[in-house]
Amino acid sequence: MTFRDIFKSGFLESVTEFSVVDVMLGLLFSMIIGLFIFVVYKKTFAGVMYSSGFAMTLIGLSLVTTLVIMAVTSNVIGAGMIPLAVTGSAFIGVILLLFANRKVHDNPYILIFHCNTQEDEKEALRLLEESVRRYAVKSKTVNKEGIELTAELRLKDKSVSFVNRMQDISGVFSATLVSYNGEYMS
Repeated sequence: MTFRDIFKSGFLESVTEFSVVDVMLGLLFSMIIGLFIFVVYKKTFAGVMYSSGFAMTLIGLSLVTTLVIMAVTSNVIGAGMIPLAVTGSAFIGVILLLFANRKVHDNPYILIFHCNTQEDEKEALRLLEESVRRYAVKSKTVNKEGIELTAELRLKDKSVSFVNRMQDISGVFSATLVSYNGEYMS
């Protein structure tokens, strides 16, 4: 008896039927788990390096893994499971299309400003406190030329005019605001 004989007689004959309801329930629970992972990722890593594409991949990966496990547990290589592949792929496609088009409207910004003294820095941070919803200082560099401060922030509204007002502070000699949503343009 060769390996081919064992393969033909044992594995291909054990192809079992599957229920579309079972597949849909399995994929639904997998989607719920994937959404949980998505929310955890979004809440714990929502800084400027957050990637919505990667977040969508987490959901898709949960669904694909479930589909593969269903096929493999039915038989060793998923032979004859074309309806499972079609049903699962259609479900995954619909879910990814639904969630991929959701855009985050609360993009983080990075503010970099240079000032002369600690008092200038305090005044600039007071203006920032009044002008944005929240901010967090990410880095501060002090050298003989002055102070460079980098802060991640979330806007109260769409207005970025506070950056212009920073220039009115006598000791602030530059202010740069950069939006970053985690995606690179190609």
